[in-house]
Amino acid sequence: MKKDESLIPPGHYCYTYDSKGEYIVCPYYDVIKGAPKQADGYCHFLEKGDIEIGEDARASSSVIITEGGVEVNKDAVPDFIFTGLLWDQVKECGINDEINENDYN
Repeated sequence: MKKDESLIPPGHYCYTYDSKGEYIVCPYYDVIKGAPKQADGYCHFLEKGDIEIGEDARASSSVIITEGGVEVNKDAVPDFIFTGLLWDQVKECGINDEINENDYN
């Protein structure tokens, strides 16, 4: 997938809502199958997931990208201190994350 920052939704989350209230998830967001529930977020834009964002993470060997999605590499996942918030669809990329304060007045 070609990386296009314009596809990343505005705000602090990996999703937004359209004018009809429809939920739209970032096309780069994914869930790591087999990862702990609060460490199963993955960003294809960053090519990192929650289990790779912590200071003790071991780069790309922690996940396996397959045609069926993203899976945890159970042989490579150590006991992490998980620090990523992708599992909760909180952005880690920092792209388009400005908030217009007028939207909340």
